[in-house]
Amino acid sequence: MNKRIVVENADKRLLSISEAAQYIGQGESRTRSYMEEIGAVRRIGRGVLFDKTVIDRALDQLIG
Repeated sequence: MNKRIVVENADKRLLSISEAAQYIGQGESRTRSYMEEIGAVRRIGRGVLFDKTVIDRALDQLIG
């Protein structure tokens, strides 16, 4: 069963792996490798988050 993750705060800049995967519509494994590829990974302490502005910029380049 797929879990539906809801981003409660649409203005969030840093996303968890679940939120990032839902945002780009891919699975977590593919999302993790894509985030590394585009440079969206942000490490804070032991945590790993993904920068939404970098994701948006990469997606804009794919479209345009």
